[in-house]
Amino acid sequence: MKLLQNEPLRHHTTMGVGGNARMFAYPETFDEFLMLLKERYFIIGRGSNLIFTDNNFDGTVISLEKCFNALSFEQIDSKRKLVKVGGGVSLKRLLRECVREGLHGLEFLWGVPGSVGGACHTNTGAFGSSFLEYIKEIQIVNQDDKGIKSLKREDIIFSDRVGVKSVIVIDALLILERGESEERLSEFRKWRRGHQPIDKKTAGCIFKNPPGDYAGRLIEKVGLKGERIGDAGISEKHANFIVNFGKATFRDILSLIEMMSEKVFEMFGVKLELEVEIVG
Repeated sequence: MKLLQNEPLRHHTTMGVGGNARMFAYPETFDEFLMLLKERYFIIGRGSNLIFTDNNFDGTVISLEKCFNALSFEQIDSKRKLVKVGGGVSLKRLLRECVREGLHGLEFLWGVPGSVGGACHTNTGAFGSSFLEYIKEIQIVNQDDKGIKSLKREDIIFSDRVGVKSVIVIDALLILERGESEERLSEFRKWRRGHQPIDKKTAGCIFKNPPGDYAGRLIEKVGLKGERIGDAGISEKHANFIVNFGKATFRDILSLIEMMSEKVFEMFGVKLELEVEIVG
């Protein structure tokens, strides 16, 4: 298996910040993967929705992209197919292959740079749809006892931006229907390019939307759109995104996060909840 020592974590996240990991591992088999769970570790998908601090990580950061990367399709009936996809598969690849198979439903994932495991963890969603709505079953490793088990759809409790926690997703079974997807893909592509800084270094939305409102709207209303600290700035396109314009540090980003949270609370009395995960 590929092992990298003292590996800069900024190379493995979409935000592009972070200290070094003592070890960064790419297991290729399930046995190699289990072997790595014996010491302090952190599982990483595609590095979105995640911000590492500038501190070094004294353990092993484990990537699943070479281990749980299978993707296959099985016909259920004339209208539906069963999709079996590994937790390390990127959402971009999953969406691309589903479109090739003539399946629709996951178009809302266009432009989301995460992995299947991450999508299960956060219940990735947009435009009124969410990933776990399409799940039939997931196979997981419990991080507490390292046991392997399957969770049926009815066993999974999820809501907006809240998915399965404290588990590692080995693979997922989804049920998708045949249907045309190009028109919806075009709409989502146009909207994201016009409203989100998808061509910049970001971690995605910083805060969850509060009930009945939008975090981006509140942050814009308090006048923080475009605010910069060092090489980190609040996006001019969407105020709930922080952009790394080059050499931003975690401290730059954290200062902006704290400013956004404090200003919104002062003006609106709304306590924003982080959507991104901060790992120290």
